[in-house]
Amino acid sequence: MDVNLQLKWQQEVDDYADNLVNLADNALSDEMMRKLKSARMRSAQFSNLLAVAQEAGGTEVIINWILFQTGRQETKRQWGEETKLGQTIVRNIKTIQAKGAEIAQTVYGKPSSTQIRQTQLKLLQQYAGYLRRWFVAKGGREK
Repeated sequence: MDVNLQLKWQQEVDDYADNLVNLADNALSDEMMRKLKSARMRSAQFSNLLAVAQEAGGTEVIINWILFQTGRQETKRQWGEETKLGQTIVRNIKTIQAKGAEIAQTVYGKPSSTQIRQTQLKLLQQYAGYLRRWFVAKGGREK
């Protein structure tokens, strides 16, 4: 990739970082944290989300994992029925997907599907990391 395009891409991604931090902060509002504590959510679940985001080939894989967590007997209290955290994160992912496509458009003009996917994944990886950090910062259970 052209060095100038790479720099422009990185700058666009970096410029959106504060928005990602705020999305994660809002997702883990005081009310949500109360629900998550009651449902016995642990930081390992956010670490797992980050790992999935880092390994995924596309954003739909991450959404699928979240929906899986909302349905699993072992994790549905934390992700689904009691907290609706999964729904909140999926909604945020949709916003991030749109922003990723917009950034790719800005940088490449007519981006390929690979360029769009890579941009979306980069943003989602950052978002997943910010979720984990906020969870711990707001007093979430680490173990």
